[in-house]
Amino acid sequence: MRIAGVDRHSRDGVDIVATLPDPLDLADGSVGLVRAVDFLEHVPQKIPLINELYRLLAPGGMLLSLTPSSDGRGAYRDISYVQANLIAVKDGADRCGGPLLV
Repeated sequence: MRIAGVDRHSRDGVDIVATLPDPLDLADGSVGLVRAVDFLEHVPQKIPLINELYRLLAPGGMLLSLTPSSDGRGAYRDISYVQANLIAVKDGADRCGGPLLV
């Protein structure tokens, strides 16, 4: 298994520097798992982003997303957040292959 860190800025732990939703230089269906933590709420262009992540996912691949709550008791409000909570599985979810993007 290969793990690749993706970020807008080059730093330790970042293998791919990218500005999403611009396409990543990875083959279609080449990623088994995308882990998006505290990330999606900052991307205003959700549809192109999700389309790009879907393009990357292998059959059975998964998108796991964690975003902070922007409503409810004790919720933190930040004007840069664009709320979206997603857990998606691409068709053929019986197995995941390919690298992990974190």
